[in-house]
Amino acid sequence: MKVRVLLAAAAALALASGAQATVILFSNFDSVINPLPSGGGFRILPSADGWTSTTRGIEIQFNNVAGRSFSGTSHVELDTNGNSSMFVDLARGHYEVSYYYSPRPGRSAATNGISLLDGTRLLDSVTGAGASQTVWQQRSVAFFTLGGPLTFQATGNSEGVGGYLDDISLSSVTVPEPASWAMLIAGFGLVGAAARRRRRIAAGQLPRVLA
Repeated sequence: MKVRVLLAAAAALALASGAQATVILFSNFDSVINPLPSGGGFRILPSADGWTSTTRGIEIQFNNVAGRSFSGTSHVELDTNGNSSMFVDLARGHYEVSYYYSPRPGRSAATNGISLLDGTRLLDSVTGAGASQTVWQQRSVAFFTLGGPLTFQATGNSEGVGGYLDDISLSSVTVPEPASWAMLIAGFGLVGAAARRRRRIAAGQLPRVLA
């Protein structure tokens, strides 16, 4: 009975100790320009959908002006009048960021580069030659930060055209505390010790002989 109780307690602790991710920001840029014009176009804004411009503004393209968005009507091009960037401030903690990237159609890899940085620390970097239409790929990075700006930055030729971003999802990740892992390990140790003790007792028992 005690072994079953210990097993249940250990299993519950194991479930409680698993890392959990909570989305804190999702940006698809579809509601940034409202009302949306009927034709294709672009606008350069100081901020968009939770992100703030570091340099040269944030260019929002809409209605397939120079390639289809991954979802909806709009996406970001990170090269306005030259290499541009955008950031969001983070507190200390564990995070995961997932995003969709496409090279600008018809442009070389030399102009389509985008980097993701935690402060000055490089987390991810991507580029590619553009096809006749957008070709979206999903990328994901998990990281720990002491706090500060999380930045998407254009890194290609600074010539007014560059790579695209869409559907950026930023999650805060809760990881188990060291004390929780210690309790979990101790709990499994107790389970194992109890099971071994029962086996020893069972092996040492002799059948009773009636006099």
